[in-house]
Formats: sequence, C-alpha cells, structure tokens
Amino acid sequence: ARELFAERGYANATTRDIASWAGASEVLLFRYFRSKAQLFEEAISEPFDEFMHEMSLQRSQAFSEGADVATAGRMFAEALYRRLLNERQLILSLITTRAYEGGAGGGERPHGLQHYFAAAQNNLKGMYEREGASPEVDPALSARVAFAAVVACALLEDWLFADLAGPDEVAEALGRFVARGLFGHS
Repeated sequence: ARELFAERGYANATTRDIASWAGASEVLLFRYFRSKAQLFEEAISEPFDEFMHEMSLQRSQAFSEGADVATAGRMFAEALYRRLLNERQLILSLITTRAYEGGAGGGERPHGLQHYFAAAQNNLKGMYEREGASPEVDPALSARVAFAAVVACALLEDWLFADLAGPDEVAEALGRFVARGLFGHS
C-alpha cells in the first residue's frame, strides 16, 4: 500500500489496486482495515510518527550527553539525513498525498511532526541557555528550517548530489551547515 500511496497519492490509490498489488481480494483487505483511511493511517502515518518519535529521542540523547551544542547539532543532522535516505518512500508517500488532496487527514500536519518540532524547539532553547547565548532566529522557526533542509537533501539526493558527493559527504556538509546556522560555528 505504501508504494501505491507514494506513486498515486491517497485519492488515486484505489483499494482494488492495493488489494491486487498485495495479491489479495478487496474483501480480505477490508477484513483487516475498516476503511482506506485506516489503511493509509497504518501504512503511512503511523510509521512516520514512529520514525519522528525515534528521531526526537535520538536528538534529545545527543544533546544531553554533554557534547558541545554545535557538535551535538551536527551529529544529529548527519544522523537524520542518513535515516531519511532510508525512509524516502515513507516521506514521499506523505508528500504525494498532500500534493493530490491536502492529505488523508484533511490537510493536517502529521502528528509526528508536531511532537518533533515541539521537542526540537525545547532542545534548542536548552542548548542556547547552556551556551549562555541568545538565538538570532526564533528556535521554533530554526527547528523547522533545519529539518526542511535535511529533508530536501535526502529526498532530492539523486538530483542534487549524484555527480558531486556521496551520502557521507552530504551528511557531513549538512551537519556543518545546520550547526553553523543554529550556533554560529560547526
């Protein structure tokens, strides 16, 4: 189901096509999932929310282990990029669905993002306090811009970097870019 949702979006991925692709009947599909919306939720939204929760925990751990903030920020941006490369299909499914009809949930932002950004904002505030520094940009905005940069690089990796750099080089560059943008040094 994930592949069809990514390819066609929520509205254009029919339950008949999903069942056929899975080698099952629509009746069997509806035995396990009450609706197409529930199937989307379990195939796309829940795994994305779980992924974002795992990344939030990893970020919190990185920032609480006593590394200086730029190092922790750089390491986290690199880790997020590498994980997103492995989860491109999941992210593309959400984006494709949003492009076709504003998302299966009426255009709502995925829950995983809401929690991720709230935690990221709190982490950034704590890091600035620990450094005795004032942020130049609102931490709520900084968290979103940094995340967007990493997501864009992961999703467009083959377009942007195929002839230029490998994943490790891109991850390191992103880490330094994010750390410098957030903390003024990398």
